[in-house]
This record gives sequence, C-alpha cells and structure tokens, in this order.
Amino acid sequence: EVIIVSSLPEADADSNGLPDYWERLHFGLTGSAATADTDGDGISNRDEYIAGTSPVDGNDIPRIEISPKADGTLVLEFIATAALQSSYTGGSRYYAIEAATTLGPEATWLPLADSGKIFGNNLPVLKITSINGPRRFFRLRVWLE
Repeated sequence: EVIIVSSLPEADADSNGLPDYWERLHFGLTGSAATADTDGDGISNRDEYIAGTSPVDGNDIPRIEISPKADGTLVLEFIATAALQSSYTGGSRYYAIEAATTLGPEATWLPLADSGKIFGNNLPVLKITSINGPRRFFRLRVWLE
C-alpha cells in the first residue's frame, strides 16, 4: 500500500488543489480535479503530484518491491524520487517505510528502523528487516515539505 500526504504550497489560481504549472505540464491546461484518477491507476491526481508520478500514465505509480530471502530476511526496495521539477520549488519529497500487524482503520503503522524520513534523491533505497515475529504488512508513505 502506498500512502501519500502533504500540503500543496505552489501557485494554484483555479483553487483545485493542484499547482498550475504541474497541471499544464501533464494536462495541457488547468482545472483538472485533484480527486480524479485520470489514468485509472487508483491514485488521485493530487497524490500523483505528491509522489512525482504521471497522472496520465497508469503504469507510473509508486512501487516498493518486497523480496524474502533464504536467510530469514525481507529486502524492501524502492526509488526515492526527488522533487526537482519547477513545480516543486522550495520543497523536498520524503518517504517512510511503515509496517503494521493488521490492516484496516484500526491498524497502527510504524516506521521501520531508520526508515521514518528518507530524503528523495533519485537513488535506490534498500532496507532489510527480519521475517521472524508476527506477520507484518508494509506500506510506503510519501510526502512533500
């Protein structure tokens, strides 16, 4: 699961929750609905902006790969995409790998050790954790600040 949170500090003349420059870049005009899922990938246009993915390409989504290893560990890997485009002026993208033992509204998501605030720098991030213990679910949380 990927969870995306942020405030949007950029110019938004049409007050739709998306920076105007980003809308023009991806849609050719402003006025797109922030809550719409234009490409049908299950991620809203607003969350695509925060994650740095394309709102018009259903294959461009935040991904975390989880691989069990024979030594009893799990390897979690993703690319920490930087917020470099001009629509992210003055902001940085951060990530957290979080785990919970249950799913649903009552789930308590906690960051893995050293994974609570990972700076987006366009490099791969590799975290290793133990398979031992209770079953866990993992998610990648993304935000701008």
